[in-house]
Amino acid sequence: MGGGDFSDKVEEVYVAPDDSDATFRKVSENVKSGILGNRKNWKLVFALDLSAQGAVIFGVTEAKMEGRAFHIAGEKRSSDSYRFPGIDHDAAFPIEVIVYKEGGKVRVAILDEMYRMKVYFEDAGKWAFMKNMRMPGQIQGEIVEMVNANLK
Repeated sequence: MGGGDFSDKVEEVYVAPDDSDATFRKVSENVKSGILGNRKNWKLVFALDLSAQGAVIFGVTEAKMEGRAFHIAGEKRSSDSYRFPGIDHDAAFPIEVIVYKEGGKVRVAILDEMYRMKVYFEDAGKWAFMKNMRMPGQIQGEIVEMVNANLK
């Protein structure tokens, strides 16, 4: 349904050379500060600190993008009595950014945005995807940019 194997859709956006606690904390803090300091209206809506298990998960969203996605998802089902039909796709947000330890390194990963869109919005139809085909790439580009802002 979503366009391939899940394991092939996890995008590493940064890899630190070691998995020491200091490196893990620094990468996590830098990812968070990159999210908080972005200038494209992305907001940090949650930070789940699972440091004891070697992970931190950040949830990010951008209100205009969410509204557009909900509109696309509900465009064909909208009526006077059902004004917000795309809201049934709210599980698609926020978008997760994960910092984790694996294989002796600290990694930062996101799920490929086109894959996410196909999983959550497949029912919007092929025409909706064609009309908005640049949207997933734009979303992913902005997330990668803000995540990496303080890492390089």
